[in-house]
Amino acid sequence: MNLLFRAVFVCATIAAIACGEVSTSPVVDAPPSVDAAVDGSIDATPTYTLTVATNGDGSGTVASAPAGINCGADCTEDFPVGTSVVLTATPAAGSTFVGWTGSGCSGTGTCTVSSAATVTAAFALNQTLVVTLGGTGTGRVTSAPAGIDCGTDCSEPYAPATMVTLTATANPMSTFTGWSGGGCSGTGPCTVTVNGAVGVTATFTLDSYPLTVTRAGTGTGTVTSAPAGINCGADCAETYTSGTMVTLTAAPNASSTFAGWSGACTGTGTCAVTMAAATSVTATFTLTTHTVSVVRAGNGTGTVTSAPAGINCGATCSATFASGTSVTLTATPAAGSTFTGWSGACSGTGTCVVTVTGAVAVAATFTLNQYTLTAQRAGTGTGTVTSSPAGITCGADCTEVYNPGTAVTLTAAAAVGSTFAGWSGGGCAGTGTCVVTLSAASPVSATFTLNPYTLTAARAGGGTGTVTSSPAGITCGTDCTEVYNHGTSVTLTAAAAGGSTFAGWSGACTGAGACTVSMTAAQSVTATFNGALVRIGNTTQFPENSMHGAGFLLGEKVVVSSARTLRQIGLIAIAAGPQFQLALYTDVGGAPGTLVAQTAIGTLTAGTMEVPITAGSVPIAAGTYWIMGIYNTNASIGYTTGASTNVVAYRSLTFGSALPSPFGTAMTYTGQSFNYWIVVQ
Repeated sequence: MNLLFRAVFVCATIAAIACGEVSTSPVVDAPPSVDAAVDGSIDATPTYTLTVATNGDGSGTVASAPAGINCGADCTEDFPVGTSVVLTATPAAGSTFVGWTGSGCSGTGTCTVSSAATVTAAFALNQTLVVTLGGTGTGRVTSAPAGIDCGTDCSEPYAPATMVTLTATANPMSTFTGWSGGGCSGTGPCTVTVNGAVGVTATFTLDSYPLTVTRAGTGTGTVTSAPAGINCGADCAETYTSGTMVTLTAAPNASSTFAGWSGACTGTGTCAVTMAAATSVTATFTLTTHTVSVVRAGNGTGTVTSAPAGINCGATCSATFASGTSVTLTATPAAGSTFTGWSGACSGTGTCVVTVTGAVAVAATFTLNQYTLTAQRAGTGTGTVTSSPAGITCGADCTEVYNPGTAVTLTAAAAVGSTFAGWSGGGCAGTGTCVVTLSAASPVSATFTLNPYTLTAARAGGGTGTVTSSPAGITCGTDCTEVYNHGTSVTLTAAAAGGSTFAGWSGACTGAGACTVSMTAAQSVTATFNGALVRIGNTTQFPENSMHGAGFLLGEKVVVSSARTLRQIGLIAIAAGPQFQLALYTDVGGAPGTLVAQTAIGTLTAGTMEVPITAGSVPIAAGTYWIMGIYNTNASIGYTTGASTNVVAYRSLTFGSALPSPFGTAMTYTGQSFNYWIVVQ
């Protein structure tokens, strides 16, 4: 409070007192305070107090005019009554002043106060808006209010609740395709209310253009691209982004040539296209061509034509065809001629199909007609047919081609076991030679028949049985002959009847097995059947034992009443051990004569023994015979002394030596009989 004001105030007070106007009651308009002067006088200037406060998550300062408040540091000040104070809020970096409250102040401008008051300034932290550029293309994003120019500056802090409008602008050869994030979409401006950190993406794509390839010309081939996408043939168009350099390569197929580019490219090298608009390119391929030539050969005549048309030889014998063309040549003989085949690029007598990949030469041979003479053989027999002039040797070669008018003589020769029965066909008959004059194809048949032969089966011997054949025909018993063709293999089987045995074959067969006869002539076979075994002699054991002396060939007579077959010689041995040998001799004048059969040397076993003769079997006639035995030591043989008239013959002989034949001089005595017998059929 200044001194002048204080002096006036004091003088006024004193005057009032002097005038009796001083009251003890409060003065309504008294100043808010009276200050005492330094010198003890009273300061009577009235003031009011102004207080400033700050709030919010941001920061800043508040200053006053007139000076006095600088809040941050000094937030309260007294001002003289009637003083109008202007407050100004200044946000700190990164904050925003968002407004006043108190003393009737609001908004974000200055706040004017002229009386005691408390005023609050609110500060808020700024929020960041970030823009991202995406996609294959390029462009720019700007903001209103200013702050973002993305490209270069893609983020900006804004006061909370700031409404920011973003605008996207595509660069050349790019297109803005839309917003994402921050609640934005579409391709118009993006308006974002910044109430926190916000991210928005603007997507730009490079412009794309179609590249189309067309193939032209008579040939074929493919076109491929780098980068990949076109493989024409199958895929002849592709879309590429603006600025892409696409290289096209043409590859002709076999038999074609690449003739060049048209459209966006020329020449025959690769085609390089930089994509700045829709582009079309044509690749032309041409077929290569080759000549097909026909030559006619041979002594006949005819024509050769082609499909596709071009050759008609006779007149036109060569033509040009595109490479890869399948050309069919057809040969047509003239009357009286025959097409006998192709040579060169084709063979055979059908159509000639050539695929033209180079020059082709073909020859067609035509020959004057000839006729085939065919010899055929018929019948059950075999033989050959030969011709003059030569050509047919049937058997191996039964056909031959002859010129018209040729007289061919055929001769038939029957094989062994066959007979030529005659000709048929070709105007031939009979069994002589066959002469055919060729005016057309002629078949001639020669018939050969197999010779027949008779097979006769006979049965012999004392037994009975049957003989049958395979193939059937003989059942002997009742039917003992059959006629078979030459070369037939006939198997005869013998089956003995009960009580008989089959002894063996004779004639065309031997032995006792199956009889197989190959019929190459008339044949005869005899099957011998023997009757049941019969024992002739002393088979019942005598009651006495004879000690047969060693070194003597000794025995007695036996009578055979009918012709038989000798099989075995039997005896009864009382004791085992000694070696022995038995024999049968003829009877000559009441004594042993010629040796008929003998057994091998054996060893006695006690009891009945029937020993096979060494020959197996020997036929014997009816008559008287001698059964003789010899032992190496004394042997006990069954015998009897009750045969008073029986004659026994013997002679001395070293055991093991050859049995004598004839027997030689025999000594005899009577009165004994031995257990000797023969086994016959």
